[in-house]
Amino acid sequence: MESTILGLAAITSIASCVAAIGAFHSARMTRVAAEAAFGLHVLEGYTSEEMGAALRRLAEIGRKENFAMEWKNAKRSNDEWAKEIDNARRKVSGYFINLAQLYSDSFITANLLRTLTHHHGINVLFDVNEPLERALNPSGYAKKYFDILRKECGRWAEGEMFSECGPSNGGEE
Repeated sequence: MESTILGLAAITSIASCVAAIGAFHSARMTRVAAEAAFGLHVLEGYTSEEMGAALRRLAEIGRKENFAMEWKNAKRSNDEWAKEIDNARRKVSGYFINLAQLYSDSFITANLLRTLTHHHGINVLFDVNEPLERALNPSGYAKKYFDILRKECGRWAEGEMFSECGPSNGGEE
């Protein structure tokens, strides 16, 4: 009788372990599916025509010397050109900084962060947006998030600010 009870306890324990493994696998697959759906949704924003135009506009001004101070002065004067650049800056910074915030708050994994930022646009963020943000607010810009992105993601195709094959050219990079 005692051996039967021990046998049943062993079988119950094994069944519990198998169920736990199944539940873990199911939860993992649910997380992966949710991350994939989220990632595709986020990437739609990156591949939009509006984002492509913003990246090209910022890359264009980033080739000028002293572009950040020129923009800041034009912004103070309510210059239309400065407004265009500001809109592009907000679009690009918003995409990348929001992802860094989600990562910082542990809502997305480092792997997903790298996947969603692995584009030429991250170089525009570092080379153009960050100087614009710093010119706008030297001590109050979101440096923490730029640092997270720099550390976790790095640059794309080192040395190249922005490819001519951006999102508006069929999304090919």
